[in-house]
Amino acid sequence: MSKLAQRVEEVIASYFGVELDQVTPENRLIDLSNQPLEQNSLVTALKQEFEIELDEEVQAQAVTVEDVLDLVLYSW
Repeated sequence: MSKLAQRVEEVIASYFGVELDQVTPENRLIDLSNQPLEQNSLVTALKQEFEIELDEEVQAQAVTVEDVLDLVLYSW
C-alpha cells in the first residue's frame, strides 16, 4: 500500500472514529458511518488534509474507501 493510500485510510479512520484495521478499500463509507452529513464532512477533511479540490458531482459518487482514494489520487 502506498503512503498516500495509508494516509487516506488513517484520515477516514480518525474521522469516523473507527480502528484503522476496520478501514479497507472495499469498505463502503455508509458502513463506517450511516450519517450522510458525516460523509460530506469527510470530503472537507480530506480537502484540507491533502490541500486538494474535489468536484462535488464526482465526490457524491464515492461509495467505498477505494473510491475516496481514487478521488484523492486524481485530484492530487
